[in-house]
Amino acid sequence: MKSKNHHFILFTVLVLFVSGGAAATEALTLLLNSPLIHDKPKHTTSSKVGVALVEQINLAKTHIDFALYGIRNQDEIYEALVNAKKRGVIIRGIVDKNIEDKNYYTSTPQLLAAFPDIITDYEADLLTAKKKKKQGQEVKI
Repeated sequence: MKSKNHHFILFTVLVLFVSGGAAATEALTLLLNSPLIHDKPKHTTSSKVGVALVEQINLAKTHIDFALYGIRNQDEIYEALVNAKKRGVIIRGIVDKNIEDKNYYTSTPQLLAAFPDIITDYEADLLTAKKKKKQGQEVKI
């Protein structure tokens, strides 16, 4: 029996809620990012997803809300957020941290320092780890 190689492509789907952007009556655009083309974060934004994200951040008038694992080498996106904050836009979000209070993405500490309304899931992860440990389950970091 011949074995088949199955290739899977992981697509990043981005949903960003930005006030002052598209009106409720406008169409929603779904942007997909292929890791085969844009496989690593870069300091400049060249993917359709990245360009659209910066455009939406620049259009924001009152607030930006997001959830993401972290940020690494995304200078244009970071600067767009800084400029939005300077315009008076409220930046709120949640980023991932493990039970050691660490984040895999190297630019995340800079993001957290610049925007005090961005929180992490660290406390929730600690509670989950304690519950698992109490139930005798393995706790992964």
